[in-house]
Amino acid sequence: MKLVEIRTKVASVIPFLIAILYCVYWYNRFRILVIGLFFIAMICIDMATTALNNYMDYKRAILKEGYNYEEHNPISQADMSERQVLIIIIALIMVGTMAGLYLVYLTDIIVLLLGLFAFGIGVLYSFGPIPISRTPFGELFSGILMGMGIFFVCIYTQIFDTGIILMQVSNAHLTMVLNMGQLAEILLVSVPMALGISNIMLANNICDAEEDVINQRYTLPHYIGSKPSVKLFHVMTYTPFITIIIAVTLGILPITSLLTLFVIIPLIKGSKEFHLRQIKSATFVIAVKQFVILNSVYGLTIAFGLLIKWVVA
Repeated sequence: MKLVEIRTKVASVIPFLIAILYCVYWYNRFRILVIGLFFIAMICIDMATTALNNYMDYKRAILKEGYNYEEHNPISQADMSERQVLIIIIALIMVGTMAGLYLVYLTDIIVLLLGLFAFGIGVLYSFGPIPISRTPFGELFSGILMGMGIFFVCIYTQIFDTGIILMQVSNAHLTMVLNMGQLAEILLVSVPMALGISNIMLANNICDAEEDVINQRYTLPHYIGSKPSVKLFHVMTYTPFITIIIAVTLGILPITSLLTLFVIIPLIKGSKEFHLRQIKSATFVIAVKQFVILNSVYGLTIAFGLLIKWVVA
């Protein structure tokens, strides 16, 4: 459980749950088998990617003493062998792949392409000569892949037959038609989740900035500096409230989603605390709490809007 950092899977589960609520609210779709298969594929690949990231950190680590390395890396902490770790990673990938292929069978080829793209990014995030997690693009890719990607693909598996994406091969020509309005609406709704996940990554990199450089991880805070990174943390903390107001105004979200604005009060308190000190053991958890609080309430307001919709109907 520590190898796959099971506690961090809330970053996957929350977008998944909000996607289900939004799909029922907006499209009146709830295919239980498709949802179940998507969840298995999503969580297994997510855990495999995390385990692979920890494995590569373990293999690449240069500084192994002086900052509780044994406590930071679960492989060292649990005295696991490399063989055990690789078996777990392979098993997770196999289960996730089988669930994903069955999901493709029940939906369409677009799901396969999206799944392959997401899996490819997940592997490149931790593996290769220059893993994404060791570059200044970690925040961007983690937010898009987990916040927007999980949300969108979960919804797409439910509404694949509505024409949101059409692909046709004819006379050696590939034609793809996108419903840009519908795609824009879904992506707008996913912004609070995407920015929240990016902020978790950013807070982690800010706290680990010194150790990361020693271990040749040149993340965003290394390039833009600590103070600008903290300012960016604040920007990504409050931007979701703007997107929620826009989405409600456009009729994309129920008016009940405006209740999410009340969450800004505890978020301001947490942001002030993180601004004063950026310590992994003390303040990193603020970013995680802010993500959970904001998006849990966000999801509940959509559920509340769905309940009102059912009562009125």
